[in-house]
Amino acid sequence: MNVQGDGWTKMSNAAAQPLYSFSNHYWMPGYSHSSWNGRLDYEHRTRRKGERLTLSYMLALTRQHTDQENTYDNLVSVPFAYTNSLQTERERFTEHTLQADWLRPLGKGHQIEIGAKYIDRNNNSHNTQDFYGSMPTTDNRFEHTTRVLAGYADYIYNADKWSARAGLRYEYSYMRGSYPDGTNAAFSHRLNDWVPQASLKYQLTPSQSLKLNYTTSINRPGISYLNPAVSTSPNVVQQGNPLLVSSHSQSLSLIYMYIGRRLTLQLAPGYRFSNGGIASVQTAQGDVRYLTYDNVRRYRRFSFEQYVQWKPFDGTTLVVNNNIRYEHYANPNLDYRNYGWSDNYYANLSQQLSWKLKLNLAVYGKIGHSPSSIYYVQHSYYGYYASLQRSFLKGDRLTVRLGANNLFNNHMTSSAEAVNGDYRDRQTSWNHGRSFSLSLSWRFGSLKASVKKTEHSIENDDVVGGITKGQ
Repeated sequence: MNVQGDGWTKMSNAAAQPLYSFSNHYWMPGYSHSSWNGRLDYEHRTRRKGERLTLSYMLALTRQHTDQENTYDNLVSVPFAYTNSLQTERERFTEHTLQADWLRPLGKGHQIEIGAKYIDRNNNSHNTQDFYGSMPTTDNRFEHTTRVLAGYADYIYNADKWSARAGLRYEYSYMRGSYPDGTNAAFSHRLNDWVPQASLKYQLTPSQSLKLNYTTSINRPGISYLNPAVSTSPNVVQQGNPLLVSSHSQSLSLIYMYIGRRLTLQLAPGYRFSNGGIASVQTAQGDVRYLTYDNVRRYRRFSFEQYVQWKPFDGTTLVVNNNIRYEHYANPNLDYRNYGWSDNYYANLSQQLSWKLKLNLAVYGKIGHSPSSIYYVQHSYYGYYASLQRSFLKGDRLTVRLGANNLFNNHMTSSAEAVNGDYRDRQTSWNHGRSFSLSLSWRFGSLKASVKKTEHSIENDDVVGGITKGQ
């Protein structure tokens, strides 16, 4: 990956009088990312109909190396004494997961599922920053380990038009951070979490269903939020918080589904809330902003999600997916609040043409001024995409696709502005979003038999703010 960019910064005081300004150019002289992931599932079925035992193991390894260099020009009364900086980051993520799951029927329509899970997660980081000037070089090493032992039990009911599921999971977590260079003392946390969930579904007709769903999820901080290494730029100093702990997020949704010959419709009003969530904490000292993280976020979200797939004619398909939401962020410690409405949308029209051509037209974006954090509000944006494809040869084995993104726009504009904190700013980005693509795909062989897969396996989705598998 090769990233380059230019920026211009101007700082003014409360009376709009200029304090300083500078321009910068940044690029990546070095970058690498590798991710290795594997999973092994073993399923055993007993003589009792519906009973199964599943044993699973999952391995996830990620290694990431990033070098970013900045040069600063057109310096006017700047408060820093360097003209270049080089920041290097080395991050390693290793995760082992073991899980055992047992499903047993208790009678007609009744089942119980019991399981246990163990996660061993290790993060290592090494950060350095060199300044071409009077500032000394920084060098920070940090290691963080998370071990999770969980047990869960679910009751499952299926009969006629009704189905239900209710369960409870207990998780014990041990988190330990250490500094290999001895700059700080090691520390640890021991956490106990209860995670309930429940769902109830009713089949109104063969094509219509209604489902009420309640879930609880745990968010554990990743290495990017935990890493205490200080990253310095002319007007921002940023570092993680190694004392962060996990947080809970709970959601309640009602899902209506209709599946017809020409129309598929899903309507899903929902509500999500959390307290003590991980959030950015930003302060100002002099003309410099200081950024870190803490368990201080209070979050509420009301949403209404819609998905429509309509086939008005043979060969024509229209898909519309949008999510109208009201979000409310708060930091009770600082008495900050940020809230607003928005609508994230996506629409796609697919048309089958003569000579086996297929045309796709899509538009996407956001309407409204939505909060992105306690501090910032994001403004509306939009984009569009078009493609034309055709398949060739016997069995349509070869497919050729021509695509264009934002064909008539030289760049895409996005903007955000601060509404809380010790400072006010507005950030506008102009990204060269116009792109063209040519893709060729070749399908060889044939699959005449379905591959057998286990019904149950491992899924880890609790990490926020860090490198994980699949990124």
